[in-house]
Amino acid sequence: MNPSPVAFHDGGYHLVAPGELYGNRYEVVSHIGRGQNSEVWLVEDRQEQREAALKVLTARATSEIPSGPDEVGMLKILRNKNPDYPGYGNIRHLLDDFVHHGPQWKAYLSYFRADGPQRR
Repeated sequence: MNPSPVAFHDGGYHLVAPGELYGNRYEVVSHIGRGQNSEVWLVEDRQEQREAALKVLTARATSEIPSGPDEVGMLKILRNKNPDYPGYGNIRHLLDDFVHHGPQWKAYLSYFRADGPQRR
């Protein structure tokens, strides 16, 4: 699926492209998918030397939750729980989160281990 650009000022998806670097660490490889409030990109984590998933919230979703999404807060709580607890391994664990400030936009980004088949 190739993402179709939507203007960021309309609350749409940010223009992300393969080869771009986010957080001085995550190099965009390819587009994985899109939801109502975000897109997910396959990235290469240059620091850890592994593939990962980078979730980029839309402009509208970023502006509506300036301190970060509730999802991130919940994932941070779950990440710090006992790993021996039943079901712990079934949770998508947040590895990093940050706000990216582009030349004309800002977006809330979250970084996860890439599960499932990698797409290039």
